[in-house]
Amino acid sequence: MKAKIVSLEKAIEVTHSLPTKYAGELHQIDTYFIVKKGRLKLREINQTQAELIFYDRDERSSQRISNYEVYAVVNALQIKQVLEKALGVLAVVKKKRRVFLYNETRIHLDEVLHLGYFLEFEVPIDTSIDSAKNVTNYLIERFNISQIDFISESYLDLVLRTNQNI
Repeated sequence: MKAKIVSLEKAIEVTHSLPTKYAGELHQIDTYFIVKKGRLKLREINQTQAELIFYDRDERSSQRISNYEVYAVVNALQIKQVLEKALGVLAVVKKKRRVFLYNETRIHLDEVLHLGYFLEFEVPIDTSIDSAKNVTNYLIERFNISQIDFISESYLDLVLRTNQNI
């Protein structure tokens, strides 16, 4: 679940009112490559590590179930150059992500360059989709997210739509 938020400070206050654990701040650069199916991105994290991530999901839903594969990358610059030559770059998204843990759920407070502030929940489906939806709905209520705040588009789609390729 992803939603546009007006105040990062208010969202941080809500996280502190929940039994959350602060997991840190990540500076991420996501380079998306042109592929026929799904999405392929190279995520560089804090200039110290990188992952190649392929995922496929319904991009039109506000609560999206995602199938993904992650591969740890040793040399981000080299793999980026190879993939750029072979596939081409679709777009680049830069963000600062503050991560909080609510049990097994990751709460992301994102500041995306040129796009603003967003709240995102990553709820693992451990037992059932219904239990994951219950956690999501509880957090939506606690953060006072209304239906009009939901963003069904990925940051990639928002960047492409607003021509803010960064």
